[in-house]
Amino acid sequence: MNGESSIMQTMNKLFCGLMALAALVACTRENLVHGAGDEIVFGASTGYENGLETRTEYSGDLVGTSPKYERINWVPNEDRIRVYSGQATHRYKDQHWADYQITAATNTTGERNSKATLAPVVEVGTANGLVWGDPSDVHYFYALYPAPSMGSTAASASISGASNNKATISGSIPAEQPVVWNAAKREYKPDMNYAYMYAVAKVEPQVPGEVKLGFKPLMTAVELNLVALSADPLTARLTSVTLSSAESKMSGSFTATLSEDGLEAVSVAEGAGNSVSVSLGEGVTLSSQPLKITLFALPVEQKKITLTLGFSGGLTRRLELRDATDWLTLTDCRKLYLNNVGVPSDIGTYHFSVTTPATLGATGGSTGFQVVSYRSKAGANTGIGWTAAFSTDGGTNWSDELPSWITACPVSDPDGSTAGESFTVTAAVNELVSSKVWQGTATVGTNNSKDAAIDLSTRDVYGNANSADKRRSANCYVVSAPGWYKIPAVYGNALDEVIFSDGKNVLSYANNRSGANILPRFLRHDGNGITDPWIRNNGITISKAEILWQDGKDLLSTVSADASYLYFYVAPETIKQGNALLGAFQGSTVVWSWHIWVTDRTSELQTVNVYSRRDADATRPNRMMKMNLGWLDAETYNAAPRSAVMRLTQNSSGETVEMTISQEGRSGRVSYGTAPTYQWGRKDPMLESDGSISDQYSDKLTPRMEQYPAGGAYLFINHPTYNEPVSVPYSIQHPNRFYRVAYRDNGPGDWSTEHYFNLWNVNGIREPGDATINDADVKVVKTVYDPCPVGFTVPNRNAFTGFTTTGSKNTALNQVRASNTATFTSDYGYSFYVSAGTSMSGATLFFPANGYQLSDGLGIRLVTNTGYYWTATPTDGKGARSLQLNRNGTDPLNSGFRGHAFSIRPAAE
Repeated sequence: MNGESSIMQTMNKLFCGLMALAALVACTRENLVHGAGDEIVFGASTGYENGLETRTEYSGDLVGTSPKYERINWVPNEDRIRVYSGQATHRYKDQHWADYQITAATNTTGERNSKATLAPVVEVGTANGLVWGDPSDVHYFYALYPAPSMGSTAASASISGASNNKATISGSIPAEQPVVWNAAKREYKPDMNYAYMYAVAKVEPQVPGEVKLGFKPLMTAVELNLVALSADPLTARLTSVTLSSAESKMSGSFTATLSEDGLEAVSVAEGAGNSVSVSLGEGVTLSSQPLKITLFALPVEQKKITLTLGFSGGLTRRLELRDATDWLTLTDCRKLYLNNVGVPSDIGTYHFSVTTPATLGATGGSTGFQVVSYRSKAGANTGIGWTAAFSTDGGTNWSDELPSWITACPVSDPDGSTAGESFTVTAAVNELVSSKVWQGTATVGTNNSKDAAIDLSTRDVYGNANSADKRRSANCYVVSAPGWYKIPAVYGNALDEVIFSDGKNVLSYANNRSGANILPRFLRHDGNGITDPWIRNNGITISKAEILWQDGKDLLSTVSADASYLYFYVAPETIKQGNALLGAFQGSTVVWSWHIWVTDRTSELQTVNVYSRRDADATRPNRMMKMNLGWLDAETYNAAPRSAVMRLTQNSSGETVEMTISQEGRSGRVSYGTAPTYQWGRKDPMLESDGSISDQYSDKLTPRMEQYPAGGAYLFINHPTYNEPVSVPYSIQHPNRFYRVAYRDNGPGDWSTEHYFNLWNVNGIREPGDATINDADVKVVKTVYDPCPVGFTVPNRNAFTGFTTTGSKNTALNQVRASNTATFTSDYGYSFYVSAGTSMSGATLFFPANGYQLSDGLGIRLVTNTGYYWTATPTDGKGARSLQLNRNGTDPLNSGFRGHAFSIRPAAE
């Protein structure tokens, strides 16, 4: 405290000394044991004065020795308490509580306990009290003041039972508190309806019927004695008193848990305030005679308290009570005396102003403002320091911390300035924010810990559990809710306990077929053949797991691995549609990787029957997903203008000035729906485009989507040997690389050196190796390199042939079986008819023009104009069949180079 005022603290532990005594009705023998159904009659000990102007008050009389206690004065026939007991019952109602009214009180000076009388509240001419329960039971009693039946519209109090023989009290401390003026005592008395008190008692079985209830306060009472330091009274009148805290909650609703040992815990409701205050109307003049004011606060530890006194004419006096010597929390009684707060008669004239800084640009930067802060007194000007607080919700809540987007700004100035001092505020870039909102489950279920992680291999893509939680593995897993998950460290779909008794889907990794460009046993990262579904059973030790890339910030987190599983967490705060690639490592080498697809579009994972043009008898539909593998919905990105209010508070005077720090917003890009792309035969997705429109008539490239975590977790790398493809094992070790190969001028069109035909289909059919391929839809048998989730594969060769009337590339737009050939450009894709035959009617399935990535590796082209979709069937060592679509038509049997990256529309197995 400065030299102009002094604070003398006298902290006294105060106790509401109340005892409740119980005896049997019409019985004078105190040792008689109670029986079931006997009425419980309560008595109380308290002090009482006549002439009270509020119900119930702190008497100001300290009694007892060590410690001293303060008597509570009750008002007979007005004050009530509520008593609850889980073992006792109401005489006439099905409830375990009753209200009791104080009928008489006797003040015995110097004694902590003096006899008083309570009686059940009379309702409809009948006194309704509690009666004893089973005499063999322990009885627990809990009491509350004020009883809700007192009818106060101000107080909000209740008491109810809780589990384990406990009770719960609810109450509320107002931020603006009513007081009553007592001119004779120069005292503002508080509304004692907020003087919450509680009592607990435990009565053992067969104990004589005496119940002792010792009441204790359930709020913090702060008592101030304010005096003028000079002999002459202040000319300004005190009009308000405010207590505020930088850390503590002082007003609002609270809940207290009581046990047989007393107060067990206090919980403050969300939105509780940090201040309490009283308004004194026209005010009162301070003098050498103390002015007493009492305020109530929540029953929690109070710290970093500021006392602000408001005077007529707008003057304020602000005192910081930060040190332990200035402020003491009494956990038992929670009442504090702060005596003799001295206020000088001449507080001078304070000057305090601030200039509003210019609006900051959306890309960040700095701007300046100036603060004038001084006091004029006795002809001299002295700089006065100030402190700052910030609000981002228009002044509802304040914090000493800078808002997250303000990177630099002064929070205090100890000296102030008479001429004005310049300061700088700096803002970060106003980042673009997606308009897309997660529509699925946003709370963590039972999978709230790593130990409770859901094994995704025991669920289908819709989240339904497999029979007996049997496992089916894949290279892609779908997540549609936050929480902990795990996936088995298994090669692709090699584990299938639903179909195979030993769980080994051997055909997926060892088909024992032979022939040119056929893999008889599928390869691991080290070039050796896979011998078992589990990576650990192939002589490989997994040392760690990492996120290789993810397209949303903090989409996945807390990744780890053991010999059998990879674990990861999806936080409810950051869940969104997105894709991620997880890698399992042996040392620094990736031994396998998995695609995690997070989506709230679970209904779009359902399938639609799609009939090919070759399926003459319409018996072999391809059941295709309604959306592309890894699909992300369209969204817009904008940065809204933002602002924060900076409130500066002048030391000593307590005066405040406010200024607004503003930053411009900006319009961002529009992202059309997008999805990852795949080089043919590879199991790992390439990071999708950002969904921006490409020039519809040229090879203009779209920018890549931002990757997380920062620092290049996604590696878009040109292979060092530009014109030479790489091996399958090498691609497994580097799953996050796009392998760039030359394809023009008859160059190699495959990213792989081996040109295998059966990377996505165990059958390994190629053209023209099977003469029946043009006449029938051949089933795809999924391999460990298939990129689709459980139950789905890359489609077969003829899957898309029903999208034209000819079953091949259209020569006129009217041969395209789509409902929207006229609006392809605005729809950026076709809604194809999926029925058998050539009719232009019936159900449709939408295929967006997501663009594609050429094997030159320079980016994704023609988004919203062109789309390509792989099948599992190669044409030769360089190419494979695909669906091609643009505004001019459709080619369901397009041959594309394997080094290109196209979309995938999964088909059910």
